[in-house]
Amino acid sequence: MDSVEISKDNERPSKSYWMEQNLCYIACKKLREIFIPGSHNSGAYRSSNKIVSPWVKCQSKSFLKQLNAGVRYFDCRLEYRTDKGQDHLWFHHGKYDCDVSILALLDAVTQFLSRSPKEIIILDFSHFRKFKKTAFDELNQYFTILSDVLILKDEAELTVIELLELDKRVMILTDKHEFGNHLFGESINKCHSWPDTSEIKQLKKFLKKKIAPKQELWLCQCVLTPKLSTCKMLAKKLKPYLEKWFDSVWMDYVNIVFTDFSHDNNIVDIAIRANQRRGMLN
Repeated sequence: MDSVEISKDNERPSKSYWMEQNLCYIACKKLREIFIPGSHNSGAYRSSNKIVSPWVKCQSKSFLKQLNAGVRYFDCRLEYRTDKGQDHLWFHHGKYDCDVSILALLDAVTQFLSRSPKEIIILDFSHFRKFKKTAFDELNQYFTILSDVLILKDEAELTVIELLELDKRVMILTDKHEFGNHLFGESINKCHSWPDTSEIKQLKKFLKKKIAPKQELWLCQCVLTPKLSTCKMLAKKLKPYLEKWFDSVWMDYVNIVFTDFSHDNNIVDIAIRANQRRGMLN
């Protein structure tokens, strides 16, 4: 079981409450209308296999540190395991274990929400491995602790301020009805596509075709898929392009942008500037 990470309020960095600080710009907008920074393979900040670790790890910080750094969208990929005692739900990256349990995510989210009443978090669950009905039942049971703050499907089109007034601060996305139906009926609509390339030119071409305002949440996976290079090397290579693309004309259209090693780029700062710009324009 993961140890609980503690973050003191007086050590809270400003990006940990960027939504609150910019509420005047985003209050009257729906979640699909604002720029939301996220992390790709959010639970892959550890690896149980040192040999393949450079190709497994996509993040360098824990969930709580990601939240404090401004990340509001989490790409969650779970595996059901029976070799870890009573904790069965663990994060993975492909066929490799990340040695991070669902409890680490829950601890971070509940702690963060308790001291950040005006921040909204999106948890997107996909790539379920070795999951059967009992595994989904177990996963749903964990999330009953957040049931009061979960954003339901018929609330997904409310504005940020309307959600906050209802104390709805966690949105769960999923591509599996076995999970979503337990918590809030049908899954909230989202649009997602995977570029699947290790080349910057191909990534830009792919994203350019996809980027446009949409009537649903839209996930922009701005990552390069590793072949020989490690995830860290590719993230470093992509960083200047990522900041150039999204700090220009694309900033007016994108919704959720999630990246590898989100701590090492400026996507949160770009999101803040984009939301301020959108708020002033309309």
